[in-house]
Amino acid sequence: MITYDDYLTLGYSKITAEQFGRYEAMATAIAVKYTFGRLTSDTATETNKRGVCELMDCQYYLDNVGYVTSFSNGAYSESYNLAHQNAMAVNDIIEAYFTPEQLYRGV
Repeated sequence: MITYDDYLTLGYSKITAEQFGRYEAMATAIAVKYTFGRLTSDTATETNKRGVCELMDCQYYLDNVGYVTSFSNGAYSESYNLAHQNAMAVNDIIEAYFTPEQLYRGV
């Protein structure tokens, strides 16, 4: 759906060229799922492409920062990023970068 040049041109830079294919495929699959197959390379607007980039960066963050959100060594404590928080982040990105018409699931 987007190229690495698109990714850089739109102002994103966390993902390297070597990592790009994996994250682009995952983000595109999510976007196509939520738009019920209506989103294609030909129909994607700049806003949609930014949404795909945001999805890519979100997954990159989870892969590299991990699911532990805080750690304390005083009396040992850890906090974890919960799965529903990750799903909420994806939903927020989808709602922000894709139109209601693209997300409409009616007949």
